[in-house]
Amino acid sequence: MRIYYFGPEGSFSEEAALQRFGRRGEYFPIRETFGVFRAVKKDPQAIGVVPIENSARGAVYDVVDQVMLEDFSRSGLSILEELSLPIVLSLLVNPRVLGTRGKAAGGRTSLRFADASRKIKRVYSHPIQLSFCRDWVQDNIPGAKLTEKVSTSEAAQAAQRDEGGAAIANLRAARIYNLKVLLLEIENLGTNITNFFVIGRKPGRPTTKDKTGVVFSLEHRPGSLYRALGVLHRNRINMTRIISRPKPEKLGEYNFFVEVEGNRKNPKIREALQKLLRHTLTLTVVGSYPLIKLK
Repeated sequence: MRIYYFGPEGSFSEEAALQRFGRRGEYFPIRETFGVFRAVKKDPQAIGVVPIENSARGAVYDVVDQVMLEDFSRSGLSILEELSLPIVLSLLVNPRVLGTRGKAAGGRTSLRFADASRKIKRVYSHPIQLSFCRDWVQDNIPGAKLTEKVSTSEAAQAAQRDEGGAAIANLRAARIYNLKVLLLEIENLGTNITNFFVIGRKPGRPTTKDKTGVVFSLEHRPGSLYRALGVLHRNRINMTRIISRPKPEKLGEYNFFVEVEGNRKNPKIREALQKLLRHTLTLTVVGSYPLIKLK
């Protein structure tokens, strides 16, 4: 099985994929989320792993937009699973920050944090993870400049090239990019969980804990969204996610991604979707999938 993930190596997308699929797959990092979708569309036997939502910072809109494209379902793709990964952020530093007193790459340093922190000039990470740690960095490394990167693994690469650089990333990135772990678990906004969609062409068997995702558009008139969502209310169907995205061709109008509890093959869900169809201009089911919690 070929697995494309939002990378490079050492990203949290790769960590989620490795926890879920282990050695069953051959892994390929892709530097843009839309590139993961494109790779899976071209490879009938492949699956993709992309981030969809962070517990504090909300949806990853680039991924939502790809799921909402007509070409997603037309290509035979669907959402197969949703993976939930607790994010543990560590402060990784270029070995030169520590001089000769640190341990091997990927290990904890014996140098006192106060001494090392004065040598850190730049801290790299993904914007979401920087937001989790911004106050901590300003309190503990006030002289460092926060610099956004596309992914935490690219942040680790940047720190590897920067003598005064540090990265906020995971421990796997430390091992891959020859960085040293200065501190573990530095975030200060509480729970940090990122969910990922697994996309592909071969849905699994229905489970009792499945969710179903639908994409629909509405007439641009008063009450259209109210009437559409009223179908779910009247059928006692719980909605777990709703995301609106602007229609590129019509300013002020929106498409919607809605997720509900239950599998599309469930008679109750199937009946509700038939009724919902009457209140929409277009409606596409983009998958029924379980939520799998990782460690």
